[in-house]
Amino acid sequence: MYVQFGYETHIWGFSDFFNSINLWDSGWYRKIAEGLYVAGTENSDGTANWNFFPMNALLVRAIISVIHVDTYIVASILNTVLLFFALFMAYKYIMLTRNNVNIAVYFSIFMIFGIYTFYYSVFYSESLYLLLLVMAMYFMKKKQYIPMGICGAFLSITRSTGVFFVFVVLAFLIEEYIREGEKKSFIDFIVKSICDYELVLGVMLVPLGLFVHMRYLKIHIGDALAFAHSQVAAFGRTYKGFKVISEGLDSFTSTYLLIFIIIGLAVMFTGVFRKKNYYEMILPIITIVMSGGQTILGSPRYILGSFGFLLYISDDMDKLPRHTRIAIFVIAFFAEMILFHVWAVLKDVILV
Repeated sequence: MYVQFGYETHIWGFSDFFNSINLWDSGWYRKIAEGLYVAGTENSDGTANWNFFPMNALLVRAIISVIHVDTYIVASILNTVLLFFALFMAYKYIMLTRNNVNIAVYFSIFMIFGIYTFYYSVFYSESLYLLLLVMAMYFMKKKQYIPMGICGAFLSITRSTGVFFVFVVLAFLIEEYIREGEKKSFIDFIVKSICDYELVLGVMLVPLGLFVHMRYLKIHIGDALAFAHSQVAAFGRTYKGFKVISEGLDSFTSTYLLIFIIIGLAVMFTGVFRKKNYYEMILPIITIVMSGGQTILGSPRYILGSFGFLLYISDDMDKLPRHTRIAIFVIAFFAEMILFHVWAVLKDVILV
């Protein structure tokens, strides 16, 4: 990213580079990192930093309070490091569920060099969200429900959709119950689940992060749901459902983003029914439906950061001829360079 930016702009200063790649929502996260949430600081158009969840910004805030380095530099380096931790946990999860190191390698290549991966090195919540999501799924699969719940709690204070991880747990439990072969009754399933105190506590921990955030907003902003209300006030983002389809056909860009949503849903639905890991589909589908039902902007990063999409793509890479795999990776790499050019050089959010 640094080399491409320097080559295209002839600007090689590190500060210039970090300031140039941290755009749009990065500014809101910076305000949280440097000043948290303060009532009365919203803009005249209704936009405010409490529209964004704080976990990633709090980590940056903790670091800059100690080392006093520019916020964007700290955020970019931190999120890049978090990405590699996420890839390590993804490797552990893939080996646990698939026992195939090639799939882990393909997934890592996509996450490092594939399209829209610049988001994982800017001041957005993508890297932390991916790390916490994969960790929560890994601990859930190992039936270590307390660590799962702790990761889930941080997940729900990193992004609003994190709270829906409880439905992933529910789907996982149902699958495990059916695979055990007992299939006694729904009541038996409920009783068995409730009797597992670690499971109950782990599930209860997941929304804790959201509740803490809501309590903070109630005290300091006066509205526990300020993050949701500001979406409507500032951006007019009410849930439109299938109406976004008609909106997605009014320009080339909108059509492109809509096609991305359709491909994302198709890959995850077909992949999950072939792999029979239904719980892996739950959060990605909820994320796409919830975000895509409001606006198609940002859909690519939500889909690619949902873990499931690229996981299923990686699942099938081994079945392809070697030259086809290489061609896919090369295309993804150059597509990322084009997207990064649009983002950092043209400073346009139109395709992202």
